[in-house]
Amino acid sequence: MRTDNIAIETYKYFSTLEGNQYIASEFALKVILEIIHNYKVKNVLELGVGIGSISYSVFEYAQNSKRDIHYVATEANSFCLDVLPRYLNKFYDKLTIYNEINELSGKDKFDIIIIDGIDENMEFLEKLISKNGIILIEGFRINQLNFIREIFPNSIYTRVISNYKNP
Repeated sequence: MRTDNIAIETYKYFSTLEGNQYIASEFALKVILEIIHNYKVKNVLELGVGIGSISYSVFEYAQNSKRDIHYVATEANSFCLDVLPRYLNKFYDKLTIYNEINELSGKDKFDIIIIDGIDENMEFLEKLISKNGIILIEGFRINQLNFIREIFPNSIYTRVISNYKNP
């Protein structure tokens, strides 16, 4: 299954679930999967996994492409933590969840860090990103963007904007 199809099907599935008002757009899922595919990402960290739409799409991609992707996430919201096992279903056991980013040891390095929430300890990201890692901020999170630009002032930075509308 192509990354576009995975993004479309994941978006449709998560759009029907309680808590869907904050899920990543279909376009965002497509971009994330393309980055993971093109850069052969093996280790993913997501700040604010929410109800799991991004992680689900990555696990679906990994399964279809027969790739092993290590996925770690943070989440402190009790509603999200309660529904994740049901929403992620067969993929739930593949996900490692922490309440906060500073609970990670700093030994693991991540190829991509997806910021889909906020964490009081975001400066810890500097210890977690691999040498040529990518930080992707999902949605319009200007506070997180400004903070990341302070931590990594010499990094290449771009915005991806689309007029694509979710179905």
